[in-house]
Amino acid sequence: MSSFSTNVPRSPGGDGCPEKMSTHSETSMSSRGHVIRFSRTVLLAHEEPLDENAEMRRCQVAAHYVNLLQCIPYNSEPISNYECIAFEDWIDSVKMNVLDTQITHIIFDLDGLLLDSETIYTQANTEVMKSYGKKYTMELKAKTTGMKMDDAIQTMLEHENLIGTVNLDEYKAKYLDLLGKYLPESRLLPGAMQLVKHFAKYKIPMAICSGSNLFEFDAKMKNQKELFDLIPLRVLTGDDPHVKKGKPEPDGFLETMRRFSVKPKSAAHILVFEDSINGVYAALAAGMHVVMVPDLRYSNPSETCKDKITLILNSLVEFKPEMFGLPPYD
Repeated sequence: MSSFSTNVPRSPGGDGCPEKMSTHSETSMSSRGHVIRFSRTVLLAHEEPLDENAEMRRCQVAAHYVNLLQCIPYNSEPISNYECIAFEDWIDSVKMNVLDTQITHIIFDLDGLLLDSETIYTQANTEVMKSYGKKYTMELKAKTTGMKMDDAIQTMLEHENLIGTVNLDEYKAKYLDLLGKYLPESRLLPGAMQLVKHFAKYKIPMAICSGSNLFEFDAKMKNQKELFDLIPLRVLTGDDPHVKKGKPEPDGFLETMRRFSVKPKSAAHILVFEDSINGVYAALAAGMHVVMVPDLRYSNPSETCKDKITLILNSLVEFKPEMFGLPPYD
């Protein structure tokens, strides 16, 4: 774990004993008659070998910078993150430092993120595919997760060379029948209720943006009313007439942003929680920050994708709200 040295408190878990001192300076420069003041914070760090908890270091780094912004010892705080500079030697530290907007709104994916329902979708597709003598693979699941149902089924039929043999509506009828039986069994994933209750307590606007249709959503709600009552805004791209394309296109997230009663200043003020690659691409295309909690069986992010994701966690339990300038857990 790296050690950071400033004249502000360390993130939780640090020893609080600086090994290198930060330096602070102020400079002003004129640009076409405007005076721009830069509050320069030079943060020195030294690296030690990363352990298996390297991902958690992202949280500590971000929390550190949030503390820094709040505690800069000048007559006034910087107007924005743009007035601060931090020097780092580790790419993930740099990535977290450039989160330059205050997060004000939250959008959750549903399946595989809040609910352990992806296993049910896998089971249903596996059974339908088996009835046609085919296998439902994790490769196929990764390719279709987040799509509108008809688009996903069409993709699967094409992938398995079933076009002309199996009718889309026939597959869909079998699939929906199984989902109606299995989806009420969906269980909350670790950390989901705690996080949603926390955001609700501090009145942070939340929404669900899911590839589900209303039939699927109602089935999931049967035993999870407490959770869904806390998130009244839901955009179900599976059959929403205002959403033309499902994930990985950004349409669903952009429509969700438009429907918030208290509007975010921009997409960059929204933090999306996703578990799938298609969902991540959709959030990024919408211009939003994204926390990914992947199921590594089917959505292991590629190296290219990793560089664009704001934060990757093993579980929602690991999420630290304060790293995004949000109220910490009590």
